[in-house]
Amino acid sequence: MPNKKAVRNAYYFFVLEKVPELQAKGFNVKNIKDAIPLCSGDWALLTIEEKMKYGEMAQKWKEDHSSACESEPKQTLKSTMPVVKNVPDAVEPQVTAMPWPNNQAVLGNIVYIIEVFSLGEMPPACGQRFLPCEIACVKYCLQDGILGEFHCFPDPGEIPCGFRYHCQAGSEASHKIPVSGFELADDNYHKIFKNLCEFVGISSGSFVPVYCKKEDWYRVNWCLNWLARKAGRICRLLVCELEDLVVKVYKYRLKEEPSVTLVRSMLEVFQWDYTRNTRCKWHEENDIVDCALAVCKKYTYCVSEALAPIYGFPLTPAHIPEWGEKCGTIINPKVVVMDAGRFMKSKSLNTVEDKGFSSAGLNAEASAAGGEQSLFPSGVIPGVLSAVRGRGITRRIPF
Repeated sequence: MPNKKAVRNAYYFFVLEKVPELQAKGFNVKNIKDAIPLCSGDWALLTIEEKMKYGEMAQKWKEDHSSACESEPKQTLKSTMPVVKNVPDAVEPQVTAMPWPNNQAVLGNIVYIIEVFSLGEMPPACGQRFLPCEIACVKYCLQDGILGEFHCFPDPGEIPCGFRYHCQAGSEASHKIPVSGFELADDNYHKIFKNLCEFVGISSGSFVPVYCKKEDWYRVNWCLNWLARKAGRICRLLVCELEDLVVKVYKYRLKEEPSVTLVRSMLEVFQWDYTRNTRCKWHEENDIVDCALAVCKKYTYCVSEALAPIYGFPLTPAHIPEWGEKCGTIINPKVVVMDAGRFMKSKSLNTVEDKGFSSAGLNAEASAAGGEQSLFPSGVIPGVLSAVRGRGITRRIPF
């Protein structure tokens, strides 16, 4: 059988350039095959312009080897790069499709949801783009809910000159973690990264997918690779988009692909902001809403509440907190319905006017209570709420 024609892509030349650097750092890298899984993190951090450089190398190689009738190959690339023989094509690592033979496999599939907070985002010209100050990860499955949690405050290190006020303002506007002198900051990066890898169950040579929202992907991926470099380890955490996972789980059951935009809106529900046992101890004691651990847990709450009626699994305190545990604060009653078709069908069986969401119902209750003042001015007849219609898998019901 004839051998397959060799192909060299942009990632191949990037890895080829990284081989001497990895060997200088002490990694046991003998050829490109050994270096492929070690370079995925650095490749993901490159800009489009930086990747174009290696794309041009791949195109040049293709042009030099396109003619099979040439007796001697051109030496343009060989003069500048070492020749590596019998090396398989370099391919960027990808997450394979999850093996879901049945619904029970979907319910029992364990995923890890991660979030990383930073003191601020530095400009592209700055060498350190982020200053990681809080890392949280939650172990979760649909059947059993939250199975475990990981949380720590890594020491972000020295703030770049001229950006202290920028970081201070960013912290005050969100998580409020002190930019310096924080007693819980841990500078033992090797221990932090080791504990994180043990939590997600990384075995030798394997990659484990962890999930975050698409808008946070770059920050989370950058910070995890930063932590791995600080710890002197290889980052085998493959950051993936949580929205894509929810879409796949929903589509597997109902054979319908929901809108990613609407799934993203579903994950933005904030009715559990002040729920007990959601935030970390420090944010709970200081009554601060923005907490990396709370973000991970609230994602699982939203997913559990949305997919429970679809897959038919019971909701337990491990899936969503009990309503009786909520604090005495006003909660935004944003309701998200994953299956719009089922919701509209059940809605048609009920009356069009709902007391809980009807101004007319409120007025009727006020009159029955003893003639209290109506919510509407004298002479104004409140309108009847019409049945709401919409498309997609989510819908918001205003209070």
